[in-house]
Amino acid sequence: MISYYYAGFELGLYLFLGSTIQLEALKLTTASKAAFIVQTTSVLVPTIEAILGRFPFKKILPSVVLASIGIILFSVDDPKSLGALDPSQLNLGDSLALFAAVFYSLHVIRLGSLSSKLRDTFRLARAKTICQLCIASVYATLALTSTDGIGEYLDNVTFNDLQASALILVWLGAVTTAYPQWAQTRGQMSVPPSVASILYSTQPVWSSITAFVVLSEQLPLKDIIAGVAIISASLLAI
Repeated sequence: MISYYYAGFELGLYLFLGSTIQLEALKLTTASKAAFIVQTTSVLVPTIEAILGRFPFKKILPSVVLASIGIILFSVDDPKSLGALDPSQLNLGDSLALFAAVFYSLHVIRLGSLSSKLRDTFRLARAKTICQLCIASVYATLALTSTDGIGEYLDNVTFNDLQASALILVWLGAVTTAYPQWAQTRGQMSVPPSVASILYSTQPVWSSITAFVVLSEQLPLKDIIAGVAIISASLLAI
């Protein structure tokens, strides 16, 4: 029988590799291109599932197409520029973003399998978070000790910096990490990975709605169309 910490290590490793490679990609390519490439998980997951014979691709093909259209519209500033895109011009940053998408896709697929075998979602989410934290801590320690990063930070840190960092950590830890880890693990007990990947593609929709409500940002017509396409894809997939 698979232990919770074995499963947690595997899932945590996928997330760590995905997020770390994505950060490296952002150094070498634009944020919009990286975001678009990483969101291809909504296509990669159903494709991998179909190749493995776990999910009929035809069943979810309309949702994949709609989600892809929505992601493209969200990711480009000028839809007319799509005709000028040349896959042969992908740089190292774009390639790294694609590798990150592969690891995120593996996480979604394996989570669907492991969460159905290990029924205690809280224990699995906790194991995944602890393992991911341990892996990230080792990596961060090695990265900082190999440079003057720690000394430089401590020389310039202020009380206000520490206070702001504490609030950010509470928000990121509780709202954007702890709850999603549990909710994703619980949800994928009954939702197939291919369907889950389509639902996850609604992320830019919620980001735009939050920016509109909290920051009073205006939504261009293409973003509204993109949101409708992604929501329609999600409804078809359910």
